[in-house]
Amino acid sequence: MIAFIEGVVRSSRAESVVVETGGIGFEIFTPDPLAVPRGKTGLWHIYESIREDGWTLYGFTDELEYDVFMALIPVKGIGPRTALNILRKAGGTRILEALEKEDVKALKALPGIGPKTASQMLLDMKGRLVHVSRSNGSQSVPAGSPAWLETVSALENFGYRQADIDSLAPELADSPKAAPELIREALRLLAKRKGV
Repeated sequence: MIAFIEGVVRSSRAESVVVETGGIGFEIFTPDPLAVPRGKTGLWHIYESIREDGWTLYGFTDELEYDVFMALIPVKGIGPRTALNILRKAGGTRILEALEKEDVKALKALPGIGPKTASQMLLDMKGRLVHVSRSNGSQSVPAGSPAWLETVSALENFGYRQADIDSLAPELADSPKAAPELIREALRLLAKRKGV
């Protein structure tokens, strides 16, 4: 079983990356094919899907997203492809937030999820995922407006440390501003703190 693949990104496609390691190119389906730029080295936590019609690798640069994916795929009605699409649209942090709040409406808005599957997700995933996220040493699910959660996700994608992001929460988490404006404000504050 492959636990992870570390290698150089040779190409990025719409849903996957081709990663070279040891002279072999692996196609890895991933929520964000642009997370690691072409020509750079990255590490993906891997789930192997082995079926009669093929062998598919699903990979995640973020360990929490891998854990959310692994909790999604046993839910009745959700397979690896649907789980990947869910993470592509929402990200692991938002899914955890919806589960914590028992927000069935937010879960039903995910691709391929109807009312029955959303309820099943709450039953199957809630307790287990909260435990997993904390045992990984991750922060508890952030509270705040949907715009703040989008801002947190954007800052994580920009490479900011969790401690720096958390330090903005008292000032921005409950802001009425829309996400694009909130992201600009967060970047301004972070630059100011670094003396830029």
